[in-house]
Amino acid sequence: MYYITGIDEASGSVSNDSSNLRIYFELGWEIMTTHLYVKELLFNNIFNNENDTIVTCDGREFLYKENFKNVITWKEFKKLNINNHTIDLCDRFINDFTNIDKIDVTDNKELIKLYSSFEKDYNYKSFDENYVCLVYRNRTHDSHRNIDENFFKELINLITKYFNLKVYVVGIGGEIFENNYDCFHVTLKQFTTLINKKECVFCISSLTGPASLTYFFGGDNLKNIILDLESARSHEHMKNHPLAMGDKFNYKKIDTHFINGTIDLNVLKTIIKQKYL
Repeated sequence: MYYITGIDEASGSVSNDSSNLRIYFELGWEIMTTHLYVKELLFNNIFNNENDTIVTCDGREFLYKENFKNVITWKEFKKLNINNHTIDLCDRFINDFTNIDKIDVTDNKELIKLYSSFEKDYNYKSFDENYVCLVYRNRTHDSHRNIDENFFKELINLITKYFNLKVYVVGIGGEIFENNYDCFHVTLKQFTTLINKKECVFCISSLTGPASLTYFFGGDNLKNIILDLESARSHEHMKNHPLAMGDKFNYKKIDTHFINGTIDLNVLKTIIKQKYL
């Protein structure tokens, strides 16, 4: 049986984006819905680890490879031309949005441990100094949630020059900020490995998919600053919603500070100084 947890007919980049979840199943949706659901199926011995296969988006295989024997990408799956023996978990949440509200929060420590398991990038085994992770969002879909490029450059400059910390940036298009000294562009797997380490002191992101990874894979010292540019979290019903980094899904108990609306760099500088360093 093939369990579909992600679809990427589009890449989620500015030049190849879609708001249609059947074309591009966004990371935030996967980490908070199909990712949780299929790991629960494995925990309950419904998923057969010898015979069944995970199908996910290119670059997200690491979410499953630590625990699942067979993991392939959506593009690899399409080449197999399989018309049956599939369970489309994406469909479960696309067809009926109420299934999102029915996602249960568990206090089962073994299940939470499974939720928090992932295949690490061992090129990032050890660090001698603290660093910061940033998420750069630059998409056509819901572009109002993107962080402005110039603001992002100023933010990197603040962290590297004022706070004297190295920066690791994840996100399609984030390679434009990379240099040879203090700012590095990383893959999603590398980013998840980095936020898992004690040397990662904080992560700054808009309210978008990669930030949700902190709730499952963040290290003991990690703190979040979430720039909620559309003020989604200001609505009471969103406080515990999985797609808005709901508080009850914060399994790693990451100290998370939401900033509603637009943000001034000097205000952000003060928050970092007072709360995080």
